[in-house]
Amino acid sequence: MNFHSTSATLASTINLLLDLINTSIRALSIIALLIFMLGGVRYIWGSSNKEGHGADKKLLIWGVVSMFVLFSLGGLVRLIEIAFLGGALN
Repeated sequence: MNFHSTSATLASTINLLLDLINTSIRALSIIALLIFMLGGVRYIWGSSNKEGHGADKKLLIWGVVSMFVLFSLGGLVRLIEIAFLGGALN
């Protein structure tokens, strides 16, 4: 029985899955950054309108929270990759 080819296939499958997760995290992080920037621009431009500040603050807060969650998730995925797959730090 050839265990070497099976482990190579499993490792390549896991690497492919991790690449897909990392790409998704990057794309979602860009969207979160754009939401944060949109909230900031709307907050500054609408500074004379006190009624609109609530929605703009929510955009700012959710942008920051989502960026924190996504960057933390990216770090955890990288940590798992290093710990279990022996990946090197780049």
